[in-house]
Amino acid sequence: LSALLISTLTLGADPLKLPPGLPSTSGYALEDALPGLTFTQPLAIASAPGEKDRLFIVEKGGQIQVITGYPAKPVKSVFLDVRKMLADKGKGSLGTEGEWGVLGLAFHPRFTVSKSNPNEADPASELLMLAQLDPAAYHNGGDLHFGKDGYLYYSMGDGGGHYDTYDNARRIDKDFFAAIYRLDVDLKPGNLSPNPHSQASTTFPSAVQPNGYKIPADNPFNLATSHNGKPLDPAKIRTEVFACGFRNPWRFSFDPLRGDLFLGVVGEDRWEQVYLVKSGTNGGWSYLEGSHDGPRIKDKPAGVTFTKPIYEYPHGNDTIFSGNSISGGVISRSRTLDELDGTYVFGDYISHCIWALRKSGETWTPQLLVRGGAVSAFGADPVNGDTLIADIDRGRIQRLVRAPKRQPAPPKLLSETGAFSDVAKLTPAPGVLPYAVNHEAWNGGAVARRWFSLPGKEKIAFNETNNWTFPTGTVWIQQLDEPTSNGKPGKRLETRFLVKTEAAVYGITYKWLPDQSDAELVPEEGIPAGPDDKGRPSPGRAECLMCHTAIAGYSLSMNTW
Repeated sequence: LSALLISTLTLGADPLKLPPGLPSTSGYALEDALPGLTFTQPLAIASAPGEKDRLFIVEKGGQIQVITGYPAKPVKSVFLDVRKMLADKGKGSLGTEGEWGVLGLAFHPRFTVSKSNPNEADPASELLMLAQLDPAAYHNGGDLHFGKDGYLYYSMGDGGGHYDTYDNARRIDKDFFAAIYRLDVDLKPGNLSPNPHSQASTTFPSAVQPNGYKIPADNPFNLATSHNGKPLDPAKIRTEVFACGFRNPWRFSFDPLRGDLFLGVVGEDRWEQVYLVKSGTNGGWSYLEGSHDGPRIKDKPAGVTFTKPIYEYPHGNDTIFSGNSISGGVISRSRTLDELDGTYVFGDYISHCIWALRKSGETWTPQLLVRGGAVSAFGADPVNGDTLIADIDRGRIQRLVRAPKRQPAPPKLLSETGAFSDVAKLTPAPGVLPYAVNHEAWNGGAVARRWFSLPGKEKIAFNETNNWTFPTGTVWIQQLDEPTSNGKPGKRLETRFLVKTEAAVYGITYKWLPDQSDAELVPEEGIPAGPDDKGRPSPGRAECLMCHTAIAGYSLSMNTW
């Protein structure tokens, strides 16, 4: 950004006629579930069995926070610091690159608290069950839950890389990858010992640690003789496997009423997937990506049946039913949103969309509920079953609620926004100031101009090395035009607005009319490129939020990186 290198900036006018937030078209909204509390990259939300006054939030960097006084007067404190525990025991440091870090938390069905301090975990009680070498920082899955059967389930991705680089996803006789595992941590009589395992590590020559767990006698691959068309050595089968063939099973959950296991799998190039997982399910990665041909389709074995997802959605520009990174979800058993009872509420980290998946007969149909932030995990309120959602960028825990009274809709025409005193000449209104960026982004060949506005006498807080802080009501405007032969603005294409709300931002676009007299509001879902648009679609509102995130400082153009 040029010309604004000062600690604070104040403007004295607020000419724009834009709503403080967008109206809900679905009847649902998100509200802060833990007002005043923030977290550092939250990745899991959990509660202990039978407890209603505590929540636990897992932070990727190593701390697990306990929330006491819930829900009336929530206060957070550190329940366990995994970084400190590793350092104190001389076990090195916790990796946090990519998807490394603390990824999940599950409480045993018979979990009880210490009489001395129920809000601090005892590091001395650590029991290591598995310690596997990880070849890359991505595709780690990392979710874990106890099922209604009392067994521990956890997920692992294919180890990282593109197209199953490490050849993990199609095997169950190698390591612990690309699957959901089912373990008996109570060492029940009649269950089995795990098969031996070896890996290239002097610290942990085997991923399987002594006396950590047993294999449930009814695990589906205990007696397998072949897998994906290839014979198996019974001594090498990872009998821990409950279901397999998943690229990155990031988050899964059990229906608290029926016990069904629902899984969100992050796709590669084209498809995000939801599976209803049963014992022995094989998702088929990397022969398949969901129900479609995958990168290894030419190697697909004859006569092998793979399980199709119950729902999948594409990568792309459909801002209602697309995204690029599913974050899993939960079966809603909320007592305050009973119309969603039994639906699978899930979301996407990139598109920020949150949907409800409803079954009718054998078909699952999605309904867009709300656009949230960078969704990283879901949980359930232990008091009333409300769906709780972690936003990893903003560090907030949100609650799915019915939308409050209707917000006013954005103006239908650019001329009605108050941004320009003369729309024909694009003369900015008083209090709307031009600015320029030091490094222009690629705008599909269009020429960009920019303005911004602050509400009343509010200020921008400058930061010398990072994102700046903007008051609610700040507006950024970007004008896109076709360039003339000398690179100057020519035919007007779009005028885009980004509005700072109390919680985040929203974006809207106005597309210029053919006669260039005014611009019309683009609908929520966007407008595909027409014959005169040179392949340039007009973005929908969710598409704006894919880049304008909290971690990026929202505006993308006012910061000091």
